[in-house]
Amino acid sequence: MQRELKLAVESIPEVCKYTSPESQNEIVDIWFELVQRNIVKRVANSSMFCVMADETRNKNNVEDVCVRATCGRQFCFT
Repeated sequence: MQRELKLAVESIPEVCKYTSPESQNEIVDIWFELVQRNIVKRVANSSMFCVMADETRNKNNVEDVCVRATCGRQFCFT
């Protein structure tokens, strides 16, 4: 995944800013897809996995959700 990101960043022309909402949404979608692929790959390659979720309200009374997953003996993501 890091190699793919490095190649993508190096291919961006210096004059490009990517500040429009459309560009930013596309970048977020690409990142999501890369992270999702990585998680699926780790889960598929592990003999067991566990997903834990917890929610709390922050000081602004907005719910925050924390999700953690373990694949075998290591964390896949937090």
